[in-house]
Amino acid sequence: MSRTTNDIENVSNTLNQSVTQLISSVVTVVGALVLMLSLNVWLTVVSLITIPIVMLVTGKIAKHTRSYFTGQQQSLGELNGFIEETVSGQKVIKVFRREKKAADQFRSINSRLREVGIKAQIYSGTIGPVMNVVNNLGFAVIAAVGGWMAYKGWTSIGVIVSFLNYSKQFSRPVNELANQFNMIQSAVAGAERVFEVMDAETEDEEASDRPPVPSVRGEVRFEEVSFGYRADHPILKRVSLTAKPGDTIALVGPTGAGKTTIVNLLTRFYDVTEGRITVDGRDIRELDKISLRRQLGIVLQDAYLFSDTIRENLRYGHLDATDAEIEATAKLAGADGFIRKLPQGYDTRLTAEGKAT
Repeated sequence: MSRTTNDIENVSNTLNQSVTQLISSVVTVVGALVLMLSLNVWLTVVSLITIPIVMLVTGKIAKHTRSYFTGQQQSLGELNGFIEETVSGQKVIKVFRREKKAADQFRSINSRLREVGIKAQIYSGTIGPVMNVVNNLGFAVIAAVGGWMAYKGWTSIGVIVSFLNYSKQFSRPVNELANQFNMIQSAVAGAERVFEVMDAETEDEEASDRPPVPSVRGEVRFEEVSFGYRADHPILKRVSLTAKPGDTIALVGPTGAGKTTIVNLLTRFYDVTEGRITVDGRDIRELDKISLRRQLGIVLQDAYLFSDTIRENLRYGHLDATDAEIEATAKLAGADGFIRKLPQGYDTRLTAEGKAT
């Protein structure tokens, strides 16, 4: 949530404010440079000596500030996530009297955010004064060299005065961009976090020529299946089991034993590392993934209800289901009785937390 709000907003604000100024600055710099060259080539060369100094100083400061601005955006995201969890779980926090612990956690995260934010602003804030010092030194060098050239009779006082004015016009856009350096750095840090999401690997696309899953009898076999979310930490090791059509099987074990992992493998949210899983004798990796999932019905441990009617929530997995089919399903699950006791029955609207409105 923080990446799609704060980080993108940082990038947007920087583009809105900096792009126009960047174009204006480039035009001003090019125009001033052309006029300076027309007045005196040697003095123009002298004035350009400050450019490498500016680039060197900016690069040195940027090396420090980039990490601080990245840390600032990360801490801001962590703080937003903590606040969202705290607000959503407010009742649980109060029931277990965790208000003080939650406040301490907030202060800890906020302290880290303040610390990196102050460092980022201090380092980036030095850009403007340093640029002023460099530009003033450049102005002094130009005045000294121009005075010496006028003394030698190689140029006139009027040319030197005009040149000094144009050199100010040349350095002013550079100073303005330097003063926006902290905004640009914050936008770069935000853009990096946004692109981490955009560049994340998506579910593997499969060839469209894989055969769809026909109506299944329901025989499921795990044959010497091994799997781990990380290569160095296997969850399942050479697991074999058979579920025949009509069987009712319970998977029992402590947290982390692999119960949910078995369901994830069967639905192909992950593919097995070793062995194979078959449905009616066919390896599920050889079947169309979408078609396979249409044959499966899953009731998750944590149910999520959308802000809509009960009828539409029940229809979510099968959009062309009739009202009669929905009510028959509710009866099968033992939910029809209490649904009909609600104010509008199946047409009662729910919030995302499952409360009737």
